[in-house]
Amino acid sequence: MLWKKGKRRYVWIVGPLVLKIPKFYLVDLHNALSWVIDGRIFRRVFLDGEGRRMGYLKRFRHVFHFLGRCVFSGVLENVHEVTCYFRARSRRKHKLLATLYLPLILVNVYRRENGVGRLSFDFDDLLSAALGLEGRGEFLTALVRCGHTFDNPENFSFNGDEVKILDYGEKRIKNLLFEYEGAIEKLLRLFVKDSA
Repeated sequence: MLWKKGKRRYVWIVGPLVLKIPKFYLVDLHNALSWVIDGRIFRRVFLDGEGRRMGYLKRFRHVFHFLGRCVFSGVLENVHEVTCYFRARSRRKHKLLATLYLPLILVNVYRRENGVGRLSFDFDDLLSAALGLEGRGEFLTALVRCGHTFDNPENFSFNGDEVKILDYGEKRIKNLLFEYEGAIEKLLRLFVKDSA
């Protein structure tokens, strides 16, 4: 059994399975409660920038965004991976994604992919190659927006035949995948290390 600590989730590798378990940031929850007590959250949530009261929907959106991004960001990444996988599968664009076996949101279970660590790149080199490969600014912009996924070569695997994306929990990766699946695969194949 092997485990790794990511930015928002823990990853446990058990035999042929990979479990992704979200982190809960109780310190951020404590900060939120202290802000409620001393009134800072009141000013941020109930008043707009000019001191006027906001409507209920806007207030709810601010509170939900704060709790979602700060405290439950790992859960949101698991949700994004589940929706991305099933939407991509329905459009037959899922060959680049690690196989999701069991989507339980609090624990997502994946097939363990071989060839992790076979890609080697720096994010700047990846962007330069993307510009040379695709030649269009839209692909480069979409790639930059998914920086969390593409800044770490450990988020990918290559088993000799196919490239797989192992961490696709970012919200914007669905659009990148649907628009540029072939370009992503060509780009990542440029950075495969020699096996010797």
